Amino acid sequence: MDSIRYVETIGMTDEEAMTRLEETPSGVLALAKSDRAYAIPISHTVQAGRLYLRLTDEGDSEKLEFLEQTSEATFVCYGEEGNASWSVVVRGDLEEVGTDKTGENPFEPIRVFGDDVSELTVRVFAFRDPALTARRTVGEQPWEVVLPRD
Repeated sequence: MDSIRYVETIGMTDEEAMTRLEETPSGVLALAKSDRAYAIPISHTVQAGRLYLRLTDEGDSEKLEFLEQTSEATFVCYGEEGNASWSVVVRGDLEEVGTDKTGENPFEPIRVFGDDVSELTVRVFAFRDPALTARRTVGEQPWEVVLPRD
């Protein structure tokens, strides 16, 4: 590798970040247990300015086992539009809020992987006092830095 290409980014306001979360139906939830990390794509929704995450429990859920051991979860949502990109990172403690707090099924359809749908329990979580970090690119033209050769 002779060079590295860069694109300038700037922070987004909380309102801009929430708009991105509202417009994007899925992201990645990262959890940790001891020295192991666990990250999964999940569906989310924003209702009344609060981010809700939907998890399913088939009775023996590795993700819920990790969730119980995680003191600070991280949710990442991102996207690209041409050469422009953005990302929103939400961190904090997750609390279970049930299924009746988010209105009439605002989530994308559940993707099942060989599970018996009748045995799935839908569990909805929300961040308690989340920390939000959001960035987006400025312009679309990268600049290049040539690396020194040894």
